[in-house]
Amino acid sequence: MAKLIMTHHAIERQWQRRISQGMIQKTVDVPDGRKKEDDGDTQFFKSFNGRKVHVVAMPKARGEWLIKTVWVDNEADPHPLWKLVVTLGLRLLRR
Repeated sequence: MAKLIMTHHAIERQWQRRISQGMIQKTVDVPDGRKKEDDGDTQFFKSFNGRKVHVVAMPKARGEWLIKTVWVDNEADPHPLWKLVVTLGLRLLRR
């Protein structure tokens, strides 16, 4: 099992996109595929119940990976509840 080091950005995206730590770990440890990026990062991907999870990571020392970001194919980022409330409030005020 590879040791994962999460950036703040990756943690924010993980929670925003409802991706569990276990899904990230499995995607890196036993991916369905991987692609080396031009900047030296590796993009891992794995499907979980029809959701294709992507993890972009940079290799570090001793088998560690710095997780830069995570996302799911064909899923828009959910809007936070506060944004929905503000948008709805502004629409009501404009009437």
